[in-house]
Amino acid sequence: MQQIPEPVALFLSGLPADMVAGANAAEIVDSLAFYESELIKWQKVQNLVSRETLAEIWSRHFLDCLQLIPMIPIESRRLLDLGSGGGFPAIPLAIALKNRDLTVHMVESNGRKGSFLRQIVRELGLQAEVHTMRAEMLKPAEIGPIDVFTARAFASLSDICGYVEPLWQQKSVGLFQKGRGYSEEIEESLQKWRYTYSTVKSKTLKDAAIVQMYDLKSN
Repeated sequence: MQQIPEPVALFLSGLPADMVAGANAAEIVDSLAFYESELIKWQKVQNLVSRETLAEIWSRHFLDCLQLIPMIPIESRRLLDLGSGGGFPAIPLAIALKNRDLTVHMVESNGRKGSFLRQIVRELGLQAEVHTMRAEMLKPAEIGPIDVFTARAFASLSDICGYVEPLWQQKSVGLFQKGRGYSEEIEESLQKWRYTYSTVKSKTLKDAAIVQMYDLKSN
């Protein structure tokens, strides 16, 4: 198995078997290593990830994405990631949850980034689909029912609510990764939207959190 940072190894080894449907850490790490190599290769022609963080991709990006796994309900069948970019958090989640009956849908407006995502999905045989479109163009009839929404380094929380509200179901869950200032974003969004929420401190970034959202409605 590829040598990986200890925090990532500890996190993967500590996941209950039912969360990853029996997938072992070695399988997940091998797929993540392939993804890493493709990110580095494509980075030469397409900006997929901040160059400053490329050297610490396992701890800075992969673990940051994988920390969402315990928050994804076991019964979830469809996950939609907004503004997927280079694939965070969608690809690491699709890799780790490959054995679960869960399809990951990625929304990315940039055609080249969409091509990269499709290649990763194809090469790793992931249960995932890539939609090359802007988030505001999402239509319930085309996307279908969504159980879990994710977004990382995408838009303001208020804007994200606007994108996902038409697709929101009674039992939908939002897992939105936010940096410093997330409390202000929550306050601002609640002027326009109604929802219940909780926050979970990020394992990787100081002053960052995951906003867990439920029962979204417009005011």
